[in-house]
Amino acid sequence: MCQRWNSGPLFAFHSEKIETTGNEYLACYQSSPWAERAFCRNCGSHLYYHMLGTQHYYVSTGLFYGQTTFTLADEVFIDKKPSFYELKNDVPKLTEAEMLEKMA
Repeated sequence: MCQRWNSGPLFAFHSEKIETTGNEYLACYQSSPWAERAFCRNCGSHLYYHMLGTQHYYVSTGLFYGQTTFTLADEVFIDKKPSFYELKNDVPKLTEAEMLEKMA
């Protein structure tokens, strides 16, 4: 799903609470039975991925370009990854089932 959404992996950080301003520009799309994606109606920027029924939000790191440094903590939905790339970080790699179980 992330590949279709942005033509590659989604780099995001986990948050259990987010606050937004300018909500007139916020749009959400339910991309699966368990999640929605938010984007800016004005410029189309990806904002976050939200696990429905939870307080789990995955906020796009691209929103903070040049403002902070992030460290890759894990790779998720690894069983859905296209074969044409491989990240070199030594981090846990979770399948779709493992990720959904972790978030349940």
